[in-house]
Amino acid sequence: MNSQLLNFSSLSELGQLPFEVRDEVGRWLTELRRVTRPVTKALEQIAQRMGVSPVTARRKYDAFRKHGVTGLINRAKAPQERRPAEITPEFLEWFRALVERNQRKSRPAWRQFSRMWFAGEKIPGLDRDIPRHRLPIGASYENLLRQCNDKFALTVMRQGTAAAARYAPQTFTTRAGLWVGSHYMFDDLWHDNFVVFRGKPVRVLELDALDVFSGCKFAWGMQPRMQREDGSFENLKESATRMLLASVLWNEGYSERGTVLVVEHGTAAIRERVEELLHDYSGGLIRVDRSGIIGKTQAVQGMFPGRGGGNPRFKSHLESLRNLIHNEFAMLPGQTGKDVEHRPESTAGLLDHAEDLLKAVAVLAQTRPEKAALIRLPLWEYHSQFLPLATAIYATINARDWHELEGWAECGHIALEYRLAPESLEWIAPEQFATLPEVTRQLVVETARQDARFLRQRKLSPFEVWRNGRKGLNRIPGWVVADILGPDLAKERTCAGSYFTFEDIELSPEPLRYEARIVKPDGSEEELPAGKYQTFVNPFDLSMLFVHDARGRHLGVSRRVARPCRADTEAVQAQWGRNSKRLEELLQPIRKRHADLTRQAAEDARHNAAVLSETANGREWTRMGGKKAADVAGTLEEASEVFGSGALPQDPEFSSEEIAEIFSTPKEKETNESNAGTDG
Repeated sequence: MNSQLLNFSSLSELGQLPFEVRDEVGRWLTELRRVTRPVTKALEQIAQRMGVSPVTARRKYDAFRKHGVTGLINRAKAPQERRPAEITPEFLEWFRALVERNQRKSRPAWRQFSRMWFAGEKIPGLDRDIPRHRLPIGASYENLLRQCNDKFALTVMRQGTAAAARYAPQTFTTRAGLWVGSHYMFDDLWHDNFVVFRGKPVRVLELDALDVFSGCKFAWGMQPRMQREDGSFENLKESATRMLLASVLWNEGYSERGTVLVVEHGTAAIRERVEELLHDYSGGLIRVDRSGIIGKTQAVQGMFPGRGGGNPRFKSHLESLRNLIHNEFAMLPGQTGKDVEHRPESTAGLLDHAEDLLKAVAVLAQTRPEKAALIRLPLWEYHSQFLPLATAIYATINARDWHELEGWAECGHIALEYRLAPESLEWIAPEQFATLPEVTRQLVVETARQDARFLRQRKLSPFEVWRNGRKGLNRIPGWVVADILGPDLAKERTCAGSYFTFEDIELSPEPLRYEARIVKPDGSEEELPAGKYQTFVNPFDLSMLFVHDARGRHLGVSRRVARPCRADTEAVQAQWGRNSKRLEELLQPIRKRHADLTRQAAEDARHNAAVLSETANGREWTRMGGKKAADVAGTLEEASEVFGSGALPQDPEFSSEEIAEIFSTPKEKETNESNAGTDG
């Protein structure tokens, strides 16, 4: 057959057909192209192969010769769609505009068109000669709605460009090719439950940071949402972002390959001053990437601009984590629901009951505090209950290996693990497997090849990926932390008695205490003299106090005083050892100033020892408790050696009993040993 019968338009039409119709056309095309003379006999053979009558085969043959491939289309299965002659593209555009300007529904727009039509008004795209006692052909509501049901256009006009973004073209990215510390995302979060803080039910606000490559929520801080005296609420401020940012870069750091801080324009924003500081200090390795403002400029000129807001897809990795967090906290009492419409009806009564109980506790605590402590509240307490739970939940989320994080396999975040028995619950991690003897490894691998129960493929958890990559991060120095926090967060505090001690109920229910001993920028340590200093404490990281002098010069960083449990002997000894070291360094300048006293005491001890040694004959007794002069002389010789050294023993492990042992006489030592044996 003629090749011109298979032109572009016919091929285009074939592409619009259902598969079964298109397949049937293809089979007829294959058969009819091979028709040879005599034609009638050839068509009879084709009819037999196609399972139709010779008449049908002849009809297909004639239609193919006349119309080409389109003549083979079974119109019973694929009827041609023809727009009614009375409906034109111009009218459809006019009707679409009418529908899009109705803020709620499409049917009222169709009713408006109907009223205009029957009233004889001129409507673009419709012939005025069409009878007005009926609607134009094809102008039924169902038919027009099918042709005007454009989700993007309807949302743009009814709500705005921000709301329509979910129907617009999107840019999809992958974490493959990134690295730990390449992108930190910051955002705020409202928790969906009430807690008790300072005797009142309050919501909890949070600011957190996510490492994109690992998917690990590696830093976060919370703040109760308190009500001011004027009735307004104290929400998270821009300063909270500075605090979290300072904590992230001080405790974790930034990457040598570069770090992008992904923030928004609202609460989780980074001001230009901080951005320039970080950029300059890091040599350009730290930079800020802000989400664009969407919803301000509208699609059609003449429409008023919107309020505008950040693009949630800009922080899609962090936003996708929100649903998991809300689900994990959903078992707590005092749920608010994901919005007002979904708030549990019982929450209102629960809050009223909680407030009544809190008032009773406040009154009872004034006279019977032990009874007040026994009251069981229906809400969780913020410091003692909610924060520990949040810590545990986030640890669980970061440790999950059942996630579906994008690009995980492509990034190589997959671990092969073996076990030594088919029913064992203990799997050998790759790093542990590498430490096994070569013979053992070969045996396990060979066993796993024959029995799949000895081997499994597991996704690494976000924390595992973060932990493996965080080692290469560079931490910022203390003065940069203070500059990030800014002068507005500095507070003058007094150093006295070897400590900075102050109270802040919003930071901790207990007094905060920091050492007067600071780590200086060069890494050395120094004890600060008593006095007043400009200090910075980060609410999101209470482990350190950053100390400046009165002129704002950075002096160093003070660590928070640890309060180990009495039962934790190792921790108690470590703290005692640190305190002994501090005490020794405090004594050094005093000993130096009074070295003449030490030298004189040593000289007196040696002189007296020499005198007593000359007069002692083993039979004479002194008046000093009946001790022999030789024993006293020996003690003085030992004392002179100690005084001569100019210091007490340096080892912090020396106990007070061991120090007393040095200064005791031989007779006293013998008595002490005898007593110790008796006590034993």
